[in-house]
Amino acid sequence: MTDFDESFYGADDKMFDCDWVSVLYCVNKVLVFNQAIETELEGKPKLLVAFTENAEQAGEKHSAFVTDSKYLRQVLTDEGRVFPFRAVIKVVKLGSVLAFKFFSPQTRITEEDINNLKAFEMSQDRRFKNRK
Repeated sequence: MTDFDESFYGADDKMFDCDWVSVLYCVNKVLVFNQAIETELEGKPKLLVAFTENAEQAGEKHSAFVTDSKYLRQVLTDEGRVFPFRAVIKVVKLGSVLAFKFFSPQTRITEEDINNLKAFEMSQDRRFKNRK
């Protein structure tokens, strides 16, 4: 009989042994995205994303969030994606829909970006209130 070898899980799993936040915490901030893995939660495909708040901490003190955003998934699961990378997540209007998208870390955070985030938060509040 042998003992269970914890290396079965791989070193990457330690990246997600951290504080978990809402993706909204990450909006309009320059962050370092360290890793993303696909998983299934509550029977739905989701993406787990590990990040740090500055480049000096990359791979050290990190946090994570869960998302099912189509636009974030496209970037994070692209075969050519190299981690870590710096970027900003913004809420953007796509017709009548608000969505998350990545932007260069040099992008400015505008009043429109702040208003889009507020509008997204309000739409989420209404959605949860309607569920009760």
